Amino acid sequence: MALYLPRCDTGTANQTESATDTGENLGGGETILVVEDEPLVRDVVVEMIRDLGYRVLAAVNGAEALGLLRGGEQIDLLFSDVVMARGISGVALAIEARQIRGELKVLLTSGYPARDGARIGPAEFPMLPKPYQRDKLAVMLRTVLDLRQPGIA
Repeated sequence: MALYLPRCDTGTANQTESATDTGENLGGGETILVVEDEPLVRDVVVEMIRDLGYRVLAAVNGAEALGLLRGGEQIDLLFSDVVMARGISGVALAIEARQIRGELKVLLTSGYPARDGARIGPAEFPMLPKPYQRDKLAVMLRTVLDLRQPGIA
């Protein structure tokens, strides 16, 4: 498995500053639950999302995420990898998460391309293909959070 991340020569200060200068794609303090089984990827994604102005909870797998969803904490969006090494897939997690919290916004991500134009998972769950850049992540998070009804892209 290969992981491709954007090169950063000067750290996150310049990235945050440029996003702040434009006033676009910054979080409004919403809470995002990140589910990613690869520790390095999870750490990078959590940092990127925090830098965008969101509050972040992280889970290493679907079971841990479901535990957080069953708790009383406010969670505005589930951002989950589709393919995880052990346990529940991101798609199954999203479906079960919606059973627990019907209004939960969901954004899925995957490094595996869909075959023959087929989607990975139901159309009701927007998909952000890996690898992605910070700006694309910011746009997708804001777009999904601003949807009036979950699952309508």
